[in-house]
Amino acid sequence: MDRIKGKRCVIIGGTSGIGKSIVELFSHEGGSIVFCGRSIENGEFIQNENPNTKFIRCDITDNADVTRFFASALNHLGGLDIAVNN
Repeated sequence: MDRIKGKRCVIIGGTSGIGKSIVELFSHEGGSIVFCGRSIENGEFIQNENPNTKFIRCDITDNADVTRFFASALNHLGGLDIAVNN
């Protein structure tokens, strides 16, 4: 497995549906993931269930929120290898 091992990943819309599945797969494959969504409850649950993940609440319709999310994500990861705009 480990196809994404060591890769730094940002996933937009990772708290449900396809985005949640991507977070889980990338975590299982060894990536370091920062993901966002609007549901704090879902985000914290996913973060607790998947190693090397960090949830940051973000409403992508708010430009300031998106700017804050990316600054926090890049600071946490130390760079970026994969971005998923779900």
